[in-house]
Amino acid sequence: GTRGSSRDYGVHSCEGCKGFFRRSIQQKIQYRPCTKNQQCSILRINRNRCQYCKLKKCIAVGMSRDAVRFGRVPKREKAKILAAMQSVNARSQEKAVLAELDDDTRVTAAIIRAHMDTCGFTRDKVAPMLQQARTNPSYTQCPPTLACPLNPRPVPLHGQQELVQDFSERFSPAIRGVVEFAKRLPGFQQLPQEDQVTLLKAGVFEVLLVRLAAMFDARTNTMLCLNGQLLRREALHTSVNARFLMDSMFD
Repeated sequence: GTRGSSRDYGVHSCEGCKGFFRRSIQQKIQYRPCTKNQQCSILRINRNRCQYCKLKKCIAVGMSRDAVRFGRVPKREKAKILAAMQSVNARSQEKAVLAELDDDTRVTAAIIRAHMDTCGFTRDKVAPMLQQARTNPSYTQCPPTLACPLNPRPVPLHGQQELVQDFSERFSPAIRGVVEFAKRLPGFQQLPQEDQVTLLKAGVFEVLLVRLAAMFDARTNTMLCLNGQLLRREALHTSVNARFLMDSMFD
């Protein structure tokens, strides 16, 4: 057809084709079937000869029916339509999540499997280290600023920057494990992405503390570090934050 003068309904089109496509969609026109096996060549000189093939070509090159329906709708009406569409999508997502959670036995099994596959501190994995520590205990002194069971070399830290760097190095892999765990939970992937992020922000440290519970030995009131050394509960009196963490885990 004529060289495109503007981008309409998703593609560059001339005024004639734009008007033809709009009328065809809005009026729901059913054109007489093509007599040449629907293989007419739509050119500028013959574009009005077969309207059936002309409409077919408009759709084939990417002209959008939805753009015709919504293109001239007043803003208020368009907002209502979009809100209705979003409501339908939300209900569909809710149904998908509920379908994932309808079998308690399957959900429980999926949660356990996700935990075992993504956690490096399960009781089975920590048990050999804990048994070795009980048999030949080696105790370490509490760092004055931070105590962390993920620290393989508990040493005093100095300065805010050093604290932040150490925290990032110790906890980032564990937090990535929590994120991977969440992705494997039934229904989680069906939630909108912003809801997934909100849930992770709200619960990541609670999940992490539960995962680290295996590093705490209630029998001996000690915390196991990754280097196999033990930290006594009473040794935390110099670190208020660490003492609060230890007391919370044991109590």
